[in-house]
Amino acid sequence: MMEAAQLLINTKNAPGEDESWLEPGWLAKTCIDLQTRAGIIDWLIQCQQYLGLSDCCLHSAVANFDVVLCHVEWDDSEVQLVALACLLISAKLEVDSPPSASLLLPLAGDVYTKVDLGNMEMELMQILDWDVRQTTASVFLQFYADLGGKGRKPLFKMAKAVLDLCLYQEWYGCQKPSKLASSCLAAASCLLGQTWCEDLTQFTGSNLKDLSKGLRLSLMACTSAQCEGYGEKHGKCARNIRRLEHGINGMVGQL
Repeated sequence: MMEAAQLLINTKNAPGEDESWLEPGWLAKTCIDLQTRAGIIDWLIQCQQYLGLSDCCLHSAVANFDVVLCHVEWDDSEVQLVALACLLISAKLEVDSPPSASLLLPLAGDVYTKVDLGNMEMELMQILDWDVRQTTASVFLQFYADLGGKGRKPLFKMAKAVLDLCLYQEWYGCQKPSKLASSCLAAASCLLGQTWCEDLTQFTGSNLKDLSKGLRLSLMACTSAQCEGYGEKHGKCARNIRRLEHGINGMVGQL
């Protein structure tokens, strides 16, 4: 636990790690709209599940996908390849044995070749200036789980489901990662009817008043439409969130 606590402190204090990476309104300046982005993210979630990749890998891939969308006006035919290459780049940094091109390319319908994927991977690294975003809200949520997850498995399972719904939102990369992770944990506690205890305040560094804005955003994300990949991944949590939609609207109205 001490190691996790120190890692959390180090990550929060490291320059640029616990900062947002997008400006509000960024999506309007790219080649895709919110609906197209949501479809790509849901497909990436399905890829993540099929390949057995971590949530941290998924969230890193989406973060870098969003960043490169801001830098280049891609053709429609390239967007899925960009997303696939972002997933591969993140996997190479997150896992010892990243998926091979022969596993990845069929997930895009074998539209692209191994050369296409390799060339896109190199192009994206140059666009990112070899600075791949790895620290996302998913990383901080994992820190919190390592520190205070014992006996709270349903809470953190719900928090991960809430965070994945935030992933679909345009504002996802505009939030401070540690605050978004804490806000999703707070939203999960509301959904499960649990109180925000002193223990949660201690390891997140935030009380409910500090999190009011992020909590509102996270709860509003829970009222958005759920896509197929999300529903398959989160199962019972996804169904419970959908069932609680009316109550969630009431919670949001009180914030």
